[in-house]
Amino acid sequence: MRTPLSRLAAAVTFIAMALPLAAQKVGPADVAARLSGHWTINRSLSPGVGAPGRSGPPRGGPGFTPAVLLQRGGGGRGASGGPGSPSDMTPAELAERAVMRRLLQMAPEITIKATVESVSFIAAGGETTCAIDGKATDMNVPDVQITSKCRWDKLQLRHEFAAPRSKLTRMWSVDDHDRLVLKARVEAIGQDTAEAAAVFDRVK
Repeated sequence: MRTPLSRLAAAVTFIAMALPLAAQKVGPADVAARLSGHWTINRSLSPGVGAPGRSGPPRGGPGFTPAVLLQRGGGGRGASGGPGSPSDMTPAELAERAVMRRLLQMAPEITIKATVESVSFIAAGGETTCAIDGKATDMNVPDVQITSKCRWDKLQLRHEFAAPRSKLTRMWSVDDHDRLVLKARVEAIGQDTAEAAAVFDRVK
């Protein structure tokens, strides 16, 4: 016959086992809800982000102020999106490099609307939408063959841009302090992999 003490111990053990199982039930719908909202960059927590306008005139239209993701340690070559110096590159390589540099630009304020099936990023430069199905779709970019695809990667949203010679991966997540975390990774032929991160605060 179980004593009250043994029943209490069994209840505590059950709760301790159930908590991790509950945590594992967090799925894409929960992550999408947390990603959704209006966000502004926290520059003190984003050492890999340059100051607005640091890379020259913005290309997102009037009033668009980009924050450029840079390689950790301040190296410029890793953020170029293409191997070699400009004088050694073909017109196709130069065009690809220019596109990747533009994709490395992130507005200091963004609005995200995410569901399990799709995600939209809205900034002063316009709105982009990506179906979260893991399928690559062609982007309408002159002179460059580039695709975009989104998928859930555990508790993160993975957004990939792939070109013939380089690839940019953005990983979006929300941390325990309800901050939006963006990790960017650039891989290109003939150069070291570049990584950068940016942190955004939710605008209440």
